Amino acid sequence: MKPKKRSEVLRAALFAACALVFAPSTQADDRHDHRHKNDKDENSNVGAAFGRGLNTTQPQGNPLNNVILPKWIEVDTGGVVNFALAGFHHIIIFKPGVRRQDLDAFIPTGGTFIFSTDPTVPLPSAIDDKVFYRGINPAGGPSATPFVGNPSNASNRGEPVAFLEPGIYLVICNVRPHLLDGMYAYVRVKRND
Repeated sequence: MKPKKRSEVLRAALFAACALVFAPSTQADDRHDHRHKNDKDENSNVGAAFGRGLNTTQPQGNPLNNVILPKWIEVDTGGVVNFALAGFHHIIIFKPGVRRQDLDAFIPTGGTFIFSTDPTVPLPSAIDDKVFYRGINPAGGPSATPFVGNPSNASNRGEPVAFLEPGIYLVICNVRPHLLDGMYAYVRVKRND
């Protein structure tokens, strides 16, 4: 057997040292997995798509875009749902106990919105005290609502909403044709035990 050159020995030693340094540590992975499994905050910040971003000029009949995903959103009490609005939409969230069919009496036969997007305008008295959250008035809405920068009311935006009490909350898109396309979902807020 031929003796190895010094450069080959150094190369092998360097390779072995790199392998030790960059090799994944099983112990570290176990610790990370353990922390993650016991992390009580894993369901305290969740995301939901409010529209798929397949925006077209169709006011109704675009069910591919006019959706909230997932249909059932789960978050812990005190957690936040980050609604990612893709396109022209307006969020309204109702307190626990309101179901989608409870809104049928309020849906007008025409127009862009079901309820006013102006937060200073009260909703009909039969529903006003049942509203949990009214979203940002979207740009281009009634009377060509102008763009504002703080908070942004652009078509594509995020609206994080905190849920402090357990229950099941109805979430709708207040754009009339979108709700008629089925754009609603429920947020199930779970008790922290």
